Amino acid sequence: MKKIFIVVTFVLCFTLMLNAESLEDKLRYFNLEDATSFLQPLANSMGAGMNSGLYNTAEVLKPFRPSFRFGGTFAIIPSSDKTFLAHSPYGEIVETATIFGTDVGKFTQGAEEILLPKGADLSLVPVPQMMLALGLPFGNEVMFRGWFETKLSGEIGDMGFWGVGLKHSIDQYLPAIFPLDLSLVGFYQKMNVADFINLESYSVNIAASIKVLMLTIYGGAGYEQANLEAKYVYSFPYSPDPPLVTTLDFKGKNDFSGMLGARMTVFPLVSVFADFTYAHTSTINFGVGVGF
Repeated sequence: MKKIFIVVTFVLCFTLMLNAESLEDKLRYFNLEDATSFLQPLANSMGAGMNSGLYNTAEVLKPFRPSFRFGGTFAIIPSSDKTFLAHSPYGEIVETATIFGTDVGKFTQGAEEILLPKGADLSLVPVPQMMLALGLPFGNEVMFRGWFETKLSGEIGDMGFWGVGLKHSIDQYLPAIFPLDLSLVGFYQKMNVADFINLESYSVNIAASIKVLMLTIYGGAGYEQANLEAKYVYSFPYSPDPPLVTTLDFKGKNDFSGMLGARMTVFPLVSVFADFTYAHTSTINFGVGVGF
């Protein structure tokens, strides 16, 4: 089940890599700045997805009690992330598709027209969420998420993802009559796709929650950042030899975010949850958790 979920997710995210042109082939049409603009929505969406689903309560697990949850996040691609302005070697500036867009432009050189590459035509980017947590003494909880290196397809290659985080109780320092659970949640995560794309992300959140019978309302505010590195070869037609081979290195546009969600206990030790995070690239997160 885990592998099916991962495969479906990233085949969707990298649909364009399964077309006649690989992603590397598509990037060769653009100069360094425009190649970054073409990939920018990928850093935005994957970073947003990775930094979602980090908690569904501000309450910290009791020492040495475990919990496990799995589900998914959908990053919502804004319309502004579907196109960008590309600059041709001939002085033209044209609007064309990003990695998630479909409305392509074209460069002209005399009577010749060069059609720019099409994106994957995605408005939602799914990111799987699987996390194991363990309560520790002194109001702490350690969290792990990810999976082992997984082969997606011959075209894409292997993909790996892992992350580690810590939740620390703040309300333990407040009077017992304080009605909310409060905690500080920090996370570091890393994803790689073959030897082509590497994505690092980190986030710090202040989380709050309140429980009424079987229902927990939770939310928080945080700062997050993602950094994407991608292999880049610029060999646009008529460009000088040899081609420029380098690495794109840039940050996602998400920074501050706000989140609100709800969790319901449906069976002893089993709960379902859903939440919405507002940011440059907003996300919807949902799943099932088992905890003690």
